[in-house]
Amino acid sequence: MGLPLEVWLGRFGGVPPGPTYPVQFGPFGLLMNTAGDTWEDSTGDSGYNSADGIRVAVNLPSLADLHFQAVAIRIIGNIGAFSYASGEDAFGVDANAEIVKGFRVGVDYVGNSIAQSGSATFSQPAGALSFLYHVYGPGGGSVNPATANCPTAVGAAGITCPAAGNGFGAYAQWDVAEGIHLDAEWAQWNDGVLGVSDSGYQAVLTWEFGQLLKVPSDKYILTVGYQYYGPNFYPPYGAAELDLFGWDVIYPGNSQGLTATLTVTPWSHLTLYADYLTGSNVSNGMSIIEYEVGVIYKLSAGATLHLLYRDLTMESVDQQGLYRAQIEYDF
Repeated sequence: MGLPLEVWLGRFGGVPPGPTYPVQFGPFGLLMNTAGDTWEDSTGDSGYNSADGIRVAVNLPSLADLHFQAVAIRIIGNIGAFSYASGEDAFGVDANAEIVKGFRVGVDYVGNSIAQSGSATFSQPAGALSFLYHVYGPGGGSVNPATANCPTAVGAAGITCPAAGNGFGAYAQWDVAEGIHLDAEWAQWNDGVLGVSDSGYQAVLTWEFGQLLKVPSDKYILTVGYQYYGPNFYPPYGAAELDLFGWDVIYPGNSQGLTATLTVTPWSHLTLYADYLTGSNVSNGMSIIEYEVGVIYKLSAGATLHLLYRDLTMESVDQQGLYRAQIEYDF
């Protein structure tokens, strides 16, 4: 009917293959990004946990091309021994507008509340941390208050339950010149338990070399960026990992570094890429270097061959390397 209104009602996130319904605020989603590793780690997006809710979005082209979205999500929890503490409600709003042609600014807010409304007691093996549990806070262990469904885990770093708090942010997106684009985002998270606040930011400059090389603009793309996340910046629903492309070894926050990505598509069926990161832990200065190189070859309309090698070095010590060959089918 042409109405500038969109409403989603149901389950957010999801894991391919199959349809996914990502929700993201800002160019990187530092506070809200259901497709990021932080969200998947914290909500068990692999199927062990679910997140149901509503999203309302409005676009008003005549009013500075205003985009507005609001979400309310309940982290429901799995049934059985690995049940989360049900009653975690996340909510947020995001709005952006085009100030002048090619230059857009936005603001966002995210908060949550945690109730004692679950149907099963939270359980964790002594001293064990798992991707099935929320792991927030300084040092990787949460210090949120215990509830009836989320008691203190014996021998664990803390209470691995949702991180209570709220945060707000601002961002800008700028078409600097033809083929050159800048994305920048800043956010702050306020811990509702420790009473501390910290911030983080990310900026990425993208070059599309179509004009220079006289080829289609998406054939050769280079991005260079910088990220900084304070020691206490750990938004529970955002994407604040330094090496989001790789192993996500510094999770989340407490890191800084330079990133670069080069993507070359000489033919429509072949793409070569390289990701590189050099950075460090903010608290102790531990260095980290990580890179990934790969080839993506389209075998047919529904099949793709993906070859890659990834390597991680921390404090000049090679930690791990990965060779992978996989065929991805799309039905």
